[in-house]
Amino acid sequence: IQHYVPCKITVPSIPYLRWWMVDRMVDLWEFWVGRFFINSPLLNVVYILMGADIAMSAQLNGFVREFDLITIGSYASLQYKSLKARRFNSWNRSEVGPKLVLRPIVIGPKSQVRGMLSPGVVVGKSSVVEKLAVVPEGGQIEDRVSVAGNPAVMTGRAPIVRETTWWIMAFLKIIWLLTEFYIFSVIVLSVAWLIEFLLPSVF
Repeated sequence: IQHYVPCKITVPSIPYLRWWMVDRMVDLWEFWVGRFFINSPLLNVVYILMGADIAMSAQLNGFVREFDLITIGSYASLQYKSLKARRFNSWNRSEVGPKLVLRPIVIGPKSQVRGMLSPGVVVGKSSVVEKLAVVPEGGQIEDRVSVAGNPAVMTGRAPIVRETTWWIMAFLKIIWLLTEFYIFSVIVLSVAWLIEFLLPSVF
């Protein structure tokens, strides 16, 4: 079984092709299935099974890539649409091709991430990354601070974040998804029955 590890991968290579194929499959899963799991414990379970270190109490309102390189603490909140632990290096003429760089990302407990995190970023406990903020590669955010801007800079102390019961609404969402699936299944089976038994045969 292959795992994501911190490394540099040359683009025209077999390791890059493996990464690309998995990334495309995950992209299809996000479009067709994952979007129904957003902001529910099911998304946490999927990523934990894929190798991410994500607390079940973390609130995920976005997707995660390079699962083994992602750590999200308890009661943290990810509000950014996609958390990716990768970037492409600039391409020097002397090189065969550009390099794909993989680095871990750590989000501390009770932190709120509304902006973009680059690879190698560590967000401290109870910190806030404001909307539209971009934390540059390798950035270290201290505990209980708020950052904003591009590149992100400290703008003050973050408010105390209390443990929330968001998962109660999330479980209700799961129940509603199951209800929708049941209704859709009944409709499909009813249409199949109508076609088979009520419509006159053309043969």
